[in-house]
Amino acid sequence: MKKIFRLLFCLLAISSLAFSFQQFAGTINLDVRNGSSSSTNYNWLLNDEPEPITVEVYTGCDEAGPCAFNNFVTVSPTTLTIPPSSEASVLVTATIPSNYNFAEGNITGNLYARKQQAASGQVSIQLQMSKRVNVNVYEDAAILLKNETNATTAPPTAQQQTPIDLIPFAIILTLLAIIAFLATKTLFKHEQAEKKQAKK
Repeated sequence: MKKIFRLLFCLLAISSLAFSFQQFAGTINLDVRNGSSSSTNYNWLLNDEPEPITVEVYTGCDEAGPCAFNNFVTVSPTTLTIPPSSEASVLVTATIPSNYNFAEGNITGNLYARKQQAASGQVSIQLQMSKRVNVNVYEDAAILLKNETNATTAPPTAQQQTPIDLIPFAIILTLLAIIAFLATKTLFKHEQAEKKQAKK
């Protein structure tokens, strides 16, 4: 019975975190000429919790092992403290060397935001967000000039203002929590019935 209650509590805690720590939808796109850099201040994370949260922010690739994306893209700050009911942005910078090998094509990777919180006792819950970053590398200055207006800092678009990335995940966790609760309730009734039968 204790194990079931602990599982129920953990599921409810994860579901609550999933709804409170969210990100805005969209992809980060940067246009950069070789031998230069480009930055954008991207409105990314949302804290719906009643208390401040602290997250670790870093760059990386989908696959394990060495990540070339980290050689060209940086993010600042690497640690964010987001006040209650507030949003947070990060500065993403792509720097392309003058001797960049264009045969490698454009550069793609991810930004990650990780939040870790103790739910109960020794149980620790880790919640991680990821955001796709596309760096389009150009050699022609005329093409870069045409796209620079789109690469500068801009307020979030209407699409970004919809924190939808974790909604399906949170719904699944909520359903699991409900199932666990109903199972616990049924087991409790069954134990009570056995006790009454034993007394007879």
